[in-house]
Amino acid sequence: MTVAAGLTPPSQTLNDRIAAVTSADERQNFYLDEILVSPQHNRVALGERSLRLQPKVMAVLAYLAQHQERVISAEELMDQLWKGRVVTPSSVQKSINSLRSTLAELAGEREFVAHFSKRGYQLVVPARFPEPQQASLTVPGKRSGRVAAWIAVCVLMTVAVFTGIRLWVPGAPVPEDKWPRLHVTEFRFSGGFTSDIGHERSAEPHPDGERVAYVRDTDGQEGLQSQILIRDREGRDWPLASADGSWVNLAWSPSGRNLVAVEMRRAEGLPPSPAYYEKPNYLYSFHIFTLDFSGRRLLEKNLLSQWQGAIESVTWWDENTLEFVASQGPDSASERYRYVIAEQQLSMLNPLDSGYSPQQNLVREKISAVLSRRGNKAQVEFLDPGQKRLAAWPVPSTHVEISWIPDGSGVLILEKDTAELYALYWDGSVTPVRLHRDQVLSLSYPRYRQNGQSLLVSAIAAKTHLQRIALDGQSQVLSSDAFYNSFPRFSADGETLVFASLRDGQQQIRSLRGEIEELLLTADKPVTRMIWPDGQDFLLYKSGRAIWVYSFSERTPRRLLERTAGADPLAYDPGSQQLWVTKQTGDARNIWLINLQSRLEKQLTFGAVASALAHDKGMYFQYRGQHGLWTLSDEGPQQVSANLPNNSQLLRVVSGGVYFVVGGPCRESAVQYLDLSTDTITIAAERIDNKVISHDFHPHQGTLQLRCELPESNILEWAADGREFRKSG
Repeated sequence: MTVAAGLTPPSQTLNDRIAAVTSADERQNFYLDEILVSPQHNRVALGERSLRLQPKVMAVLAYLAQHQERVISAEELMDQLWKGRVVTPSSVQKSINSLRSTLAELAGEREFVAHFSKRGYQLVVPARFPEPQQASLTVPGKRSGRVAAWIAVCVLMTVAVFTGIRLWVPGAPVPEDKWPRLHVTEFRFSGGFTSDIGHERSAEPHPDGERVAYVRDTDGQEGLQSQILIRDREGRDWPLASADGSWVNLAWSPSGRNLVAVEMRRAEGLPPSPAYYEKPNYLYSFHIFTLDFSGRRLLEKNLLSQWQGAIESVTWWDENTLEFVASQGPDSASERYRYVIAEQQLSMLNPLDSGYSPQQNLVREKISAVLSRRGNKAQVEFLDPGQKRLAAWPVPSTHVEISWIPDGSGVLILEKDTAELYALYWDGSVTPVRLHRDQVLSLSYPRYRQNGQSLLVSAIAAKTHLQRIALDGQSQVLSSDAFYNSFPRFSADGETLVFASLRDGQQQIRSLRGEIEELLLTADKPVTRMIWPDGQDFLLYKSGRAIWVYSFSERTPRRLLERTAGADPLAYDPGSQQLWVTKQTGDARNIWLINLQSRLEKQLTFGAVASALAHDKGMYFQYRGQHGLWTLSDEGPQQVSANLPNNSQLLRVVSGGVYFVVGGPCRESAVQYLDLSTDTITIAAERIDNKVISHDFHPHQGTLQLRCELPESNILEWAADGREFRKSG
C-alpha cells in the first residue's frame, strides 16, 4: 500500500466528486478578518478603503471561501470556474498571485491563501459569513426567502433531535420495516468484563457475538505500550499483537475472519507527545490479522504502509476493502478513503453533499453512517451503497463518538461534554440510553453486543495527586489520588486555592485554605474549565456545555451561557455583562466577546490562538506555532514580546510579566518568567520531576500541578436484567 502525506487521487476522480457552488453562495458577502469581501461588486474593503478584483479572481476567492475546510486543486478550480474554456494551471496561478497582491496592498504582508505542493490552494484566514438574519438585510428578496426556509428546516431538525419528532430528507426511503428496533436502551446491571490489570479499553465485539477484541495498555520504562487481546465467552484471553505506541482503532470484517487495527506512534526523533497547542503529528500503520478461532491461530498478518497525518476511524466496506477517515497532515481537512487490499488500490471518496467534513465513518451492510462537522455544527449522515444521502440529523456537539446499533436501526452516540448516551435513529428520533452507574466513571468507546441486549463500555476511573511545589522545591500533596482532581487555581494572594474534584459520585468544586477543605458546589455535568479572575470574588467555570459564575459572597452558582458551542471562559465583567471566551471553530481557536444581555458576539482575534489568560481587564495570548506574546487593545492584537517560545503554556500574568512552561503535557520545562519591560526570560522555579501538568503558578506559593499517571480503566458490561447479564458475561 502506498500511502503518504501529499497523496492526490487521479484528477478525474477528484473532478467527479466536486459539488458545485451555487450562484447564491457566490454572491454572498463575507469577511476575512476585518476585510469585507463583496463578490457582487468584485470589491474588497478594509475600513474606508476598497480595492477592485477582476471577476475571475473574485470567483477564485469566493470558491476558496466556500470550501475553506479543505485544499482545492488547480484542476478543480479550472473545472468549476473556467467551465469548458481551455486553460492551464498557470491561469489559476495568475489569479492567485493577483489575489495575494491585492490583499497585501489592502492589509499588509500576510498569508491569506496557502499553497500545498502538488495538492493545491487553501484559504488559511477563516471566512466569516453573515448570520442568516444579517444576510437578509442585504440580499434580494428571493434569497431572503431561501434563508428563511433554511432556518425553518434547521429549527425543525434541531427539535427532532431533542424531542424525537420524526422528519425525513425528501425522497429518502423509510427503513423502519427493514430495521426494527431489537435493542434495549436502559441498563440496570453491570459487571467487569475485564479487571485483570486495570488499563483495558476499546472493546470491539465480534460479529458472531462469542468473542471480543480489546486493548490493554502498560506504562513501561520506554513509554506507553499497547497489546491487543481477544477474549472468548469463557473469559480466556488470546494475546494477538503488541505495539510500542498505541492501538487506536479496531474493526472486524463482515465475516469476522479479519481484524484491522491501527497503530499510532510518534516518528523517530520526536518527543513522545506533541507540545502544548501543537497539532498532533503521528505515524499510523494499518495491521490486518486473518484469524482461525478454532485453532486459536494467526493465519496471516498484513502491515500496510504508514500514513503521515491522522487516522480518525476505520471500517470495512466489504471483506476485501477498508474505508477510513483521515487527514494528510496537521493543516489539512479530513477526507474519506477506500483501500482495496488485494489490488493495493487507494482512492478518495466523493465529498459529502452537505459540504461537511467527515470525522468518523462506519459501514454496516454497505450503509454508511458518517459523523461530519462544519465549524461548530455536527451531524450524522446516512448514505446508501452508492454514497447518496438517505438522511442527515444534527447532533448537539462536535465532541461525540458513534457506533452502529447491531439491528441497523440507527447509531449509538456518546456525547463527551455531558457524558450522555443516546440512540439516534434513521427517522431522526432520539432515545436516551440510560446506564445506572457511578458518576465517578468517565465513559468512552460504547459498543452494543450483537444481540442488542448488553453494552460494552470503556470506563475510566482517573485519580490524581494534586500537588503544590513550593519555590524551594518542597512538594506538598493537597488532595490524594483517591479522587480525580483538576483545574487547581490560586487566589490573588495565594492563601486559598480552588479545584474541581470527582468524588462521592458527584462533580464538585472545592476550596482549600490552610488545612481547611470546603465543598463550594456540586455540578450536574463534568467540569472542564475553571478560572479565578485576579482580585474577583467569583469563579468562572464550564460544566457540560454551559458556562457558569460562582459568587463567593452569595455562595451560589449562576448560569451565564446555556450552549457554548466549543467556547471556554476567559474573563467576565459583571457590571457590563460581558463575557470573554476562547472559541473553537473548526481547527481555529480565537478570542470572542459576548454581550450577555444582547447576545451579540464579536470575534476579537483571527488566526489560531493557543494559550490565553486575562489580567487586569487585558487579554494576553499567543498564536499557535508562533514566537511572541500578544495583547488586545482598541486597535486589535498588539505584540508585546518577541521572545516567548512558541507553544508555551501561560500559567499566570502579573504586572510586568508572565509565568509559563514549555514542552508538553507530562514533559514540562521548569517554570519560566518573561519580563515584559526587558523582554528577557529567567527561571522562576526549577523542576525535579517533569512528568506533570501545571495549572497555575503564584510568585510566593509556587506551582499547582497534577502528576501524570496512566489512568485506571476497565471494560464494563451493562445489561437490561441480571439474567441477560449472566448470559452475556
